[in-house]
Amino acid sequence: MNICQYAQKAVKAWLDSSGLTLIPSGQVYRGIENATVITGESGEETPIVLPCVICDCSTATVISPPFCGNWTAQVKVKVRSNAHENTENQHHLRVNEVFGKLTTDTLRTDVSAALTDFTVMN
Repeated sequence: MNICQYAQKAVKAWLDSSGLTLIPSGQVYRGIENATVITGESGEETPIVLPCVICDCSTATVISPPFCGNWTAQVKVKVRSNAHENTENQHHLRVNEVFGKLTTDTLRTDVSAALTDFTVMN
């Protein structure tokens, strides 16, 4: 597993345990998305069920000095809803709930605690 996969896995694990009420259980995904499926770390495809949250990390960069074990990775967290089954207001309520989880003073320690052998530094 590479650093991007670890970052996705940590954010997903943390969101799964964070008490989201507007995203059904089992509908937080990690990996590369297209319109209907998520591609996981082993290339497996999982159908997307909406509404959902998708945690995706496409790139990571090693921090100097090389081989120190520290990386910078950016995880994008997306909230998706089906426009045919939800109002815009329902979608915005979901986005606000997820955004509220991501904008806390304890985010680093919370995400770090969600996965062994993974620490969020900044």
